[in-house]
Amino acid sequence: MTPSEFKSRFIELLRPVPPELGLRLDKFVKLSPHRVAGLRIPDSDRAFLTDSGLPAAAAPFLSFRLDSERTLAPLNGFPDSVMIGHDGSGNMICIDQSDGGAVVLYDHDNRMQRVLVNSSLSQFARSLCAFSSFRRTQDADTFRAEMCEIDAAAIAEGSFWLQEMENELAG
Repeated sequence: MTPSEFKSRFIELLRPVPPELGLRLDKFVKLSPHRVAGLRIPDSDRAFLTDSGLPAAAAPFLSFRLDSERTLAPLNGFPDSVMIGHDGSGNMICIDQSDGGAVVLYDHDNRMQRVLVNSSLSQFARSLCAFSSFRRTQDADTFRAEMCEIDAAAIAEGSFWLQEMENELAG
């Protein structure tokens, strides 16, 4: 999936929201090529940050609207992990440059435990779309199968996406 295909697919999967709410769920946060040039990640993942960007907000309660000083800054205590966003609980979502550009979350309620979100930014983008589709269908088997195709490690026991799928089904 190219960055432009991701952006189109993500917007297509958004649930209808009354315009008067002004939520702008189709807003994306793009980074300048200069800002991402020094990242130790694959060029294809760098393109996601510069060409389409990440959605300003995405299910499940993710935000990629960090201020300019925190965006791509190293997370305190984890110098190879640069911040790109946070979840609804305030856990930082980072790119772990020491792990090939994996997208990870650091759980501040669990002594900064590192939780794998996806093995790369491009897989993360595809997973955001898969989760949006799952939220509409509630079809856990299809979601698991799609996630296994996208990034099998991201749906393993203890993973971010498995936990979010279970939360969605319980809610």
